[in-house]
Amino acid sequence: MRSLACVCFLAVRSSPALLALPCLLGLELGVVLLQGTDWTAEWRWAIDWAGAGVFLAAPFAAGLAAWQSQVTSRSIGEAVQPLRSPGRVFAFNAGGVLVCAAVGHLVVVALVVATVYRAGTGGSPDLAPVLLHWLFLAAAVAIGYAAGQVAETRLLAPCLALVVLFCVIEASNGSLPTLWVEVAGATGPLAGLAYRPEVVAAQAVVFVSLLVIAASVSRGVARPLVRWVPAGAGAISLVLAAGWLSATEASRFTQVAAGDVARQCFGQAPEVCVIDESAAAGPAIQQALADLHHAAGSRAELPATYAQVVSGPAPAGARAFVLSPGAVVDGRAVPDVLVTFVLWNHDCLSGDHAPPGRAIELISDLSVVLLSRLDPDRPDPDRLTRLFDRLPPGEQDAWIAAALSASERCAFDEIPDWLDRA
Repeated sequence: MRSLACVCFLAVRSSPALLALPCLLGLELGVVLLQGTDWTAEWRWAIDWAGAGVFLAAPFAAGLAAWQSQVTSRSIGEAVQPLRSPGRVFAFNAGGVLVCAAVGHLVVVALVVATVYRAGTGGSPDLAPVLLHWLFLAAAVAIGYAAGQVAETRLLAPCLALVVLFCVIEASNGSLPTLWVEVAGATGPLAGLAYRPEVVAAQAVVFVSLLVIAASVSRGVARPLVRWVPAGAGAISLVLAAGWLSATEASRFTQVAAGDVARQCFGQAPEVCVIDESAAAGPAIQQALADLHHAAGSRAELPATYAQVVSGPAPAGARAFVLSPGAVVDGRAVPDVLVTFVLWNHDCLSGDHAPPGRAIELISDLSVVLLSRLDPDRPDPDRLTRLFDRLPPGEQDAWIAAALSASERCAFDEIPDWLDRA
């Protein structure tokens, strides 16, 4: 056992991936931060987005593995010789690259988890998808190492990395249906969606099959029976799994109706219902929306219930709203972010019912008015609120009520122009 630990340590220490670990981390972190931080509001989205970096890390690791197979030191070969195990050189040299790549990915996942915790998102992460990320890395490393034993050219490593990257990109958009696999990288919320176990299992079979095939044909395996039986079994499994994924055009997820998403509700007038992951922000959001309702005046007819949507429409009788990370800061809701859900019935905002430009300007004016009522010291560079305050209080409330009523009914042409009353 001690010799095994020493060999593992030696394999990792001598791996080129150890020196390239900062590059692996940089690639993955760059992808994670590329689309901002909206994913911090939801665990499922955050863990999936953390896996998006694997798309770049895997080709890079494959190139490192190809290089490793060409420059394998004699000390490693001599060290693993006493183990007398078929494929030992493959296991420990390719394993050194894989350990470095897997640890780098784990660091990225840990940083993402810490960021989501700091954002105040409730619940806990489901880390099972990380296993699929690691299998993807293992398959890429195995292919790279096996390819490095076949070709002796020094250009193999960068060329192989580019080839694997091309295959990953083409497989992701369906151009290579036999390799069609989706690992991660959703650019929107995943709450309310569920994994399809049969699809995830088929993808795992694809990755394991590639790993087995590459390990079986490596030079470390000398006996034909040990070499070709696993390779044949892996090839058959690969064809069946990839063929099923291609034929069914399967997706990793299956849609769950919005009404089936578990929500927690807070307060009254209005009642605010959020998904379980956003429960910590529920009271603050409810208070902010209640303040906006109060600012709109008693004559305005406003929704009695707001429901956070993650997929599909809101439940019947509720006004839909989307919770972005900027909606709650330090435990307090930001009215500037939430006011749009009070002013607009988002079911109306489709291509067939796009509001005219003047209606958009009037609703924008109404937004400024409501926010200024919540914060009288709010900057007013256009002096809009000063001009609006010239209207008698009764006319102010009447215009607000009429504008909100027209917006709710999608009757944007009926929004009155308050300047005609000023």
